[in-house]
Amino acid sequence: MSIGTIPQIVLYIITYLFYIQQTRLTRKPMRKPRPNFPRPCFVHLINRTVNREFLFGDMEKEFFVELMRRVETFTGCTVLTFVIMSNHYHILLAENAMPEIDDAELLARMEALYGAQHTTFKEDREWLLMCREAGMDHAAEELRQKYLTRMHNVAGFMHCLNQRFAE
Repeated sequence: MSIGTIPQIVLYIITYLFYIQQTRLTRKPMRKPRPNFPRPCFVHLINRTVNREFLFGDMEKEFFVELMRRVETFTGCTVLTFVIMSNHYHILLAENAMPEIDDAELLARMEALYGAQHTTFKEDREWLLMCREAGMDHAAEELRQKYLTRMHNVAGFMHCLNQRFAE
């Protein structure tokens, strides 16, 4: 199979670039980011199971509530009320203002989420303490930011909750 002559290749490239330009112009724009409302703000969350299957039995509901409370402690959001049906749940959540969180508070929240024996918690706690002792504040702040970005917002709450429940 031959590649073609140079004019054919140039024509192909021009056609391809035109196609790319057209798809950029006709593509739907990305969803606008959620407005940053003054805190505390209240959000009603709804989430359904895959294929609307009836997955929440009594044991799953108990596990979900325990997990939701752990995620609530970690993120700093407040669950005002909730209801768990057999194939979906509703949560009324308050996004609270982000207070200053020192290393001790961060570690306490991480422990609430993971548990003291979880490998991730042990490794990150050890790394944070080692960085602080060695004067590597930049590395410690990188780790802190990894966790702080998940706190005090709905997206972080839902991501944590759904990811951990699916495990």
